[in-house]
Amino acid sequence: MDVEKELDFIVVGGGASGFFGAINLARIGQKVLILEKFQKVLTKLAVSGGGRCNVTHNQFDPKLLIQNYPRGSKALLGLFHHFNPKDMMAWLEQAGVSLKIEADGRIFPVSNSSSTIIECFVNEATKEGVEIIKGCEVLDIVCQPNHCEVTTDQGVFKSKNVLIASGSNKAVWEIIKKLGHHIIEPTPSLFALNTPNSIFNHLSGLSVSPATISYNNHSFTGPLLLTHFGLSGPAALKLSSFAALDFAGMGYKAELYIDFLPNTSSNELLNLFTKETKTFNQIQLGLPKRLWELLLQTLNLDKNKPLNHISKNDKNRLIQALKKSAVMMDGKTTHKEEFVTAGGVDLKEINFSTMQSKLHPHLYFAGEVLNIDGVTGGFNFQAAWTTSYLISSKLNSR
Repeated sequence: MDVEKELDFIVVGGGASGFFGAINLARIGQKVLILEKFQKVLTKLAVSGGGRCNVTHNQFDPKLLIQNYPRGSKALLGLFHHFNPKDMMAWLEQAGVSLKIEADGRIFPVSNSSSTIIECFVNEATKEGVEIIKGCEVLDIVCQPNHCEVTTDQGVFKSKNVLIASGSNKAVWEIIKKLGHHIIEPTPSLFALNTPNSIFNHLSGLSVSPATISYNNHSFTGPLLLTHFGLSGPAALKLSSFAALDFAGMGYKAELYIDFLPNTSSNELLNLFTKETKTFNQIQLGLPKRLWELLLQTLNLDKNKPLNHISKNDKNRLIQALKKSAVMMDGKTTHKEEFVTAGGVDLKEINFSTMQSKLHPHLYFAGEVLNIDGVTGGFNFQAAWTTSYLISSKLNSR
């Protein structure tokens, strides 16, 4: 490519937010170049949702939608009024992608393949004239009064504007710091919880739904997956996201509590155990059999004994085990979805009406490079779509 060619935008990063931002900028007549460090683009899209690509979630109310963002919710509220999951669904369907909403609200392509979304983005970028240079590492960015210069290992590129959409790329973060911005240091925010001494590790592969997992003021209800190393599944992952900074500060050591019957109160259980003439073996309270039997065994309760024949102390011990089982977290486990981090560009330095830097008017940010992160379920991608789309939307309305 001719490095002297007049460009409107250089996009640093060929990921979700970079591509989506580039396509929409090109659609309003901007000349756009994507610079991607690696030889492959859209790599996180490829592995999202187990390779099916969880593009977004069917929560269309901005006030409810932002509740899924431990960091950045206040900034996103106004943005979601401009572009939310319903808008993203319409955008993809207009580009020829058929979508489906699953029972838990996650939205996937009907094809169940991330390649459908990747091909869509690549095709749309090509159709709109977006140029892409792969294997091109950005070494420096200098913002002048009327343009920006991007130094790479393949030469210097000049453009009126630069959109940084490089995710948690530490090398680019150093460049951002040189530009005067502050970076909130990264912390993993989606991970499974190690509980090496928990009795529940013997139930590997068992899912309890619903269950509630709690730590301090954080409490989340949903499917909880018991594994050989600890706790995973939506409830545990959501806790890891909202308590990410707390857990990091404690070296990933904390006491957690599990409520295996969140829809049944302690008083209801006490009344049941006082009146029920059936044996433990005849009633499971809707719990998986293996879990119920493990709890009885751990508490040394005879499964052939009628519930109303157990002592008051045993009733209380069983209720405690069902409603507030304590487990000790000791470490975190790399999860297939652990490519989300808390951290990034300080949100106080961004104009969220345009996604421009408050320090440099020709510098823009979108996606995970910002200190914004969401829980699992398509919310992180939606933040990427919304922050990158807003740039073209605001430019087009001027």
